[in-house]
Amino acid sequence: MKWSFKLITLFGIPVKVHITFLLLLIFVAVVPSGFIGGFTGLNAVGVVLLIFTCVLIHEFSHSLVARHYKVPVRDITLLPIGGVAQMDEVPDKPRQEIIISLAGPLASFALAILFYFMGKDEAGIAYRPGNIWMLLFQINAMLGLFNMLPAFPLDGGRALRAALALKMTWLRATRAAVAIGQLFAMFLFFAGFYVNWWLSLIAIFIYLGAESEERASETKAALSSVTVSQAMLTSWEQVTPQETIEEVLSKITHSLQWDFPVMDGDRLVGILPKDAIFGALREKPASTPVSEIMVRTFYCASEENSLDELFVKMSQTHVTLVPVMKGTELRGLINPEQLGRFQVLRSAEMETKAAVNWSKVWEYRGKEKGEK
Repeated sequence: MKWSFKLITLFGIPVKVHITFLLLLIFVAVVPSGFIGGFTGLNAVGVVLLIFTCVLIHEFSHSLVARHYKVPVRDITLLPIGGVAQMDEVPDKPRQEIIISLAGPLASFALAILFYFMGKDEAGIAYRPGNIWMLLFQINAMLGLFNMLPAFPLDGGRALRAALALKMTWLRATRAAVAIGQLFAMFLFFAGFYVNWWLSLIAIFIYLGAESEERASETKAALSSVTVSQAMLTSWEQVTPQETIEEVLSKITHSLQWDFPVMDGDRLVGILPKDAIFGALREKPASTPVSEIMVRTFYCASEENSLDELFVKMSQTHVTLVPVMKGTELRGLINPEQLGRFQVLRSAEMETKAAVNWSKVWEYRGKEKGEK
């Protein structure tokens, strides 16, 4: 996630903090109103850190259960509205996603029970002003209940998507869960005007998160069961190590390419991504040869590689050009633009097939009724 930095690694999982989280700490430290359980200044900062420790436990509950089911966990990022565990893929079995999704809220409920008993005094009175344990009880209970709401991409929404996937395709289940999640987000957004502006902020994150998840699911559905050879570019412009930046810019102007393989005869010796080209333009003269700015260490794919796995790798590493090799022979290229074009065509093809299948179902039902 952009604007995040690594804080620590626990259980082999990097924990990152978004820059806006630091802004939250500054805000609660300087605001004199004490809106966090009556605490102000450094006390309020301490309470926020305790709250986000609970959030971290919530996210680690998801992550460790996911790793139990062999689902890779990339990292956990702390945001002002909570935490996000980034997983590279969705579990193969819907029941596994249900368990992974519910692990977080169950951890929050367990913490709520623990803090409730820690907060009770000798007289058995649970709530007193300034009781930090009861504040943590309330927050963990709310965190668990809120995440159980069937609004995608909250935990309850993910469990709903997985439950729907038991009866329909994963993509259709995702779209249904996204629609419910965005409807809930719109309600929450307007409710925030009358209750608390924080709800409106959370609603925006839910709406955008649901939209992002839908796009990711559509991409995965379009690229699954497809090999790199089916989508790679087989016609391309190339450059040599001796060509200059000026000559490369001419090729960009007169073609649709932004990234180039660097060929020395029939041998691939490097790649020239657009970032390297425009970065060199700011620092080097236009007469600089490609050999000085090309990338010499790069990732290659084979024609038999899975396209959706390659897409995940490119997304994680922000690679803009992947050569497709057969031995030492360059067979094709894959870039984000080509992936996008292939996804659009593949999605349209899948939608057309689905529409044809449904038309056959209705035609068959019509015949059945006619025979009766």
